[in-house]
Formats: sequence, structure tokens, C-alpha cells
Amino acid sequence: EVDGAIGVGMPVDQLHRASLAGLRDIKCTVRTNQIRKHLAKIEFEFDDGQKGSINVKALTERSAKLNIRVGILGDETKSNIILNAILKHL
Repeated sequence: EVDGAIGVGMPVDQLHRASLAGLRDIKCTVRTNQIRKHLAKIEFEFDDGQKGSINVKALTERSAKLNIRVGILGDETKSNIILNAILKHL
């Protein structure tokens, strides 16, 4: 699990778009995709069937907190793969 204020200076919609693009890059299937003004949630699946989620929560108008979780217990390696894919789009 990766958790932290990763998108400092970036609004929810920008982090949401980068998250979707990063998931596409690593060939994850998006299962649900919700976005509101201050919150975004994406549920996805790896090609091996392992599921995960990305939550983006606004801290201010221009910064957000990014939370990535893979699997029930949290797969840190896959979470970091997703984080790196997202960061390439920021």
C-alpha cells in the first residue's frame, strides 16, 4: 500500500486523469471509475486477476492525497508499479 500526499499542487481531476493513464500503460482493467469535485475512486484489476483501488481525495483546491491499494493485505511492489506509472503522467 502506498499512501501519502503525492499530488501536492495538483487537483483531484489531474491526478484522476494521470491515474487512468498510468493504469492503461501497465494494462490494468478499470472496473469502476467515479469522480466528484473533491474525490475520485478507481477500482482496477491486473491481468492475473489481482484487484486494487486508487483513491484521490482533495486536501485543498489545488492539492490532493493519493492512496493506492492492491490486494486485501496490500501488495507494495504492485502499488509502487502503479505509482510510478501515474507519476509519468504528472
